[in-house]
Amino acid sequence: GERIIPFPIRHGKICAAMWLEDGKFQYARGGSQARQPMVDDDGSDDEDDEIATLYVYDFKRQKEDQLMDGVLDVSLSMDLRNMVVVTSPGKDEHEFKVLVAGKKPPGEDDEEAADVDLETPGPESGLLDVEGRVHLQVTPVLEWAQILDEVQHHVEERFFDPEFGGIDWAGTCEKYRAVLPRLRTRRELTDLLQEMVSELGVSHMFVDNPDHGDMCQPPSNSLGASVTWRSDLGGGVYRIDSLVKGDTWDRQYSGPLARGGVGITPGCCIVAVNRVRVTEAVSLEAMLENWRGGEVFITVVHEQNMNKYTKLQELLKKQGGPDGFRRLTSAQQQALKASGETKRRRKKRDGKGKGKGGRCPGSEAFEQQLAKMLEQIDIDVSEGPIWHTVRVRPTGISALRNAGLRDLVEATRGYVHSKTSGNVGYLHVPDTQELGFAEFQRYFSQESCKKGLIVDLRHNRGGFASQLFLRQLRQMPVGYYVPRPGRGVPLACPDQSTTAKIVLLIDENTASDGEIWAAAFRRHGMGRIIGTRTWGGVVDVGPADLELLDGGHVSVPADHFYVPELGFDLENRGVTPDITIEVAPHELTDRQLEAAIQEAEALIAAAPGEAPPDVKRYPARRLHRAAQGGANGVANGVGHGATNGVA
Repeated sequence: GERIIPFPIRHGKICAAMWLEDGKFQYARGGSQARQPMVDDDGSDDEDDEIATLYVYDFKRQKEDQLMDGVLDVSLSMDLRNMVVVTSPGKDEHEFKVLVAGKKPPGEDDEEAADVDLETPGPESGLLDVEGRVHLQVTPVLEWAQILDEVQHHVEERFFDPEFGGIDWAGTCEKYRAVLPRLRTRRELTDLLQEMVSELGVSHMFVDNPDHGDMCQPPSNSLGASVTWRSDLGGGVYRIDSLVKGDTWDRQYSGPLARGGVGITPGCCIVAVNRVRVTEAVSLEAMLENWRGGEVFITVVHEQNMNKYTKLQELLKKQGGPDGFRRLTSAQQQALKASGETKRRRKKRDGKGKGKGGRCPGSEAFEQQLAKMLEQIDIDVSEGPIWHTVRVRPTGISALRNAGLRDLVEATRGYVHSKTSGNVGYLHVPDTQELGFAEFQRYFSQESCKKGLIVDLRHNRGGFASQLFLRQLRQMPVGYYVPRPGRGVPLACPDQSTTAKIVLLIDENTASDGEIWAAAFRRHGMGRIIGTRTWGGVVDVGPADLELLDGGHVSVPADHFYVPELGFDLENRGVTPDITIEVAPHELTDRQLEAAIQEAEALIAAAPGEAPPDVKRYPARRLHRAAQGGANGVANGVGHGATNGVA
């Protein structure tokens, strides 16, 4: 440790670090901004590629020089002299350049490269014409055979069990190799590989297809509204029964119609999308399908105006529908021409008119006719428009799922509070990664101060940070910071601590690190577990994963998981709850949650936890001095500046 010195470069997210031939150090520094933990995987709000800036550090000059911006990837040649740089000139655009390592590329400000066309591929610009020059011809059957060989040898070298669970791995691979000549598509190869690695009998051995983009995947758009077709209202409308809300300030967590400023609530009726009248035959999703224009126009009628709108539609129907109303408007235009109003307006525009001008008889006649028609059906337009149009941006399925998850968590949390008179809190943790950590920290300080706490690990996808959550739940308060009476409530120290009685909810979809959380919860005696037996997959993946030559991916477990009481039996077995409650798909009542509420209340009644102090007034003595009598008390009191030395 005494020989460690700091590397002389600025802090940041360093990637693509490499030493050059002349002893210089080249690296890329990317952005360090925080990202939204909710992942959107449907293409509606995809995050841009991680773009970095390329630097080189010269130890002789003790100076950092910037080489170029917009770098996605860098690869160095074997002789450390040249490099291939992948840049991003625009969204979804990639350029490949061959440049001298450690030196700035030719640019517009470079006098030596003034005559170089930077847009033309060639040795001067370094730009590669990948689309025009690189042609790759692949024989699928031969490539698939090579992929199967790669998977076989990689598992032989990196799988955690050299005995392969007692099976003949080489013989198993030969059995599946005989099927290769019968394959016709790449997806069939994926299915074959999945069957082959499943012979090992362990979890987390996933085989993924190459990612060829979503060229055939149409964008999915939704308004986040549950609607019902009502043919009896206004000639046919979609009535909004409920809205997906989520966090209305966050685009990735909210439904489009529930965002701030839109002004649409359940009960409103949608009458048009992008100025096109809605019909029962075409759903709202179908009207938004393949819509790539960003915002859309939604015309709605509020519930209190629905009678007026229906009467207006009936009036238009009597006048011949919208075409009949256009004929009325045309009659107004004819009246304007007949009255000479058009001529007077032209004179006024040219500066020859006099006075303010008046309203033409034709215009007044039309307005009077329209007002009379509206009066016949008891419509007062002075109270405001009957309908209005708003602009909203539809969202993708994943973003809508994010918002729906927030609504579900808030509804369940409110139900638990009302059911227990506020004595039991509720936490839902969807995984043990970024999203789960964000959700846990969002609610823990509010829910952990209650007498009981339900931690919901159902559908927990796992991750890597279960030890952080367990440490938080096991943290007991050392004491409390007590403010002056009437000026706040006592705060626990540490502030992220709890004395609540904890009940853990699990199910068959609780997987991986979520299962390790449940196993540790039981081992440390932290509370009761309710639900169904978990997935049963706790092996470790990541370091030994294999990227296939065509872009596919195979995850290979490199480590097994051992529990002293269970040995290796947590894999393929899972965690069995203390109270097993099976829930059928058709059940509408969450009986597991109801059982968790009852169990939490029973634990609180059996052994109430430590409660924060309820201080009405402080003791009538100096807090820094022990209560002592006699001369010692007087002497001590005088020594501390007391007026009369009385303890």
